[in-house]
Amino acid sequence: MIRSAVILLALFGGGYFLWSQMKNRTTGDFSGTWTITNTVTKSNYKSYIGEVYVYKMYVIQDGNTIKGEGEQTRYNGKPAKHHYAIAFTDGLVKDDELILTYKMQASREITGQFILRTDTDGDGVLSGVFTSSGADSKGTCEVRIERN
Repeated sequence: MIRSAVILLALFGGGYFLWSQMKNRTTGDFSGTWTITNTVTKSNYKSYIGEVYVYKMYVIQDGNTIKGEGEQTRYNGKPAKHHYAIAFTDGLVKDDELILTYKMQASREITGQFILRTDTDGDGVLSGVFTSSGADSKGTCEVRIERN
């Protein structure tokens, strides 16, 4: 009876350990240079729909917290006229998502959020959605991570 309980406890403990290791491997380390491509799909300002904004950010992960800063580099396939500063004001790795709140200083302060699925296949590409206070815009987001 005691022997069975010990074996059962060992199997359960080993299974939990393997699960926790796989879970940590899935979330990974998101530190590096990020190239973020946002494509606007909805906006109160109709001419924004279809626009593509690209940002380069330098990102550091510490546990489940993510911080980063950078600037806009491209707009609709061309070099950006204005290199607006952008920073993550709050970033969290939660289960299989990254939830990132940002602030950008353009002609006025713009705030928003990225919700990204974690990179489970190891190719360094995250995908998800973004929101922006600029004309209440929303759209798709792709992030390519170059490890430093």
